[in-house]
Amino acid sequence: MLGQKSLLFLSYILKNEYKLICEYPSDVQLVGHCVIKLVDNNNKYSNQITLLSFGGARNTKRHTLMMKYESVWSNISNKLKKSNNCNQWIPFTNNDNHPIIIGTDKNNYCGARAVIGGSNNHLFVFNLNLFKFIQHDTLSDTIQYHGFILKSKNEQEQEKNSQNYEMLLFGKEVLLSIEYDEYNNTFQVQQPIRCIRSFNRCAYACVSDTILFFGGWNIGQNSGRNIGWNSGRNGRWNS
Repeated sequence: MLGQKSLLFLSYILKNEYKLICEYPSDVQLVGHCVIKLVDNNNKYSNQITLLSFGGARNTKRHTLMMKYESVWSNISNKLKKSNNCNQWIPFTNNDNHPIIIGTDKNNYCGARAVIGGSNNHLFVFNLNLFKFIQHDTLSDTIQYHGFILKSKNEQEQEKNSQNYEMLLFGKEVLLSIEYDEYNNTFQVQQPIRCIRSFNRCAYACVSDTILFFGGWNIGQNSGRNIGWNSGRNGRWNS
């Protein structure tokens, strides 16, 4: 949970408590940035996850930062965590320890979204080992603060031997299905499906085959309706 003044908090629902994890660097201006959990199959520490934060609008300084996160609720001392560079944002660097910034000065990543997937669990479509984009494509309309998910592995079991990955994009009043062919490095966008709700600056989470939407913004007024969509068997919208 990101609070004011670029502070990162974690909530413990059962205890109804919050704990401060860290602050963003003072020179980072947060404007609709994206934070995503990376997948590291070589991680020896089961209690540690890796987070990637990136974003920035055209008129703000862009950033790409990484964090090794360990639970702030654990018994490990904060001093030990800091000595291991845990729970603090550090520059995302290449193998020569040079900082890597995702995107260029021409890109507007305000309200950007991202997914992790593919055979090597890269940031679609940024190769985290080569530190570069491997493909670009452009939609016919601009969109920000949208919903963006990768269809679950269970839903794509019939394609185990293929290298096609389907993503769902929710924005404005439409749903787009985007398929990425990893072998040919190409995108295919299906015809948009009109949604019964307009999605604008919503938070969202996936639980099994259901997508939950929280809050949102509607003509300058907060919109608190929660909306779920079953992406599995029937594809029904529920409020």
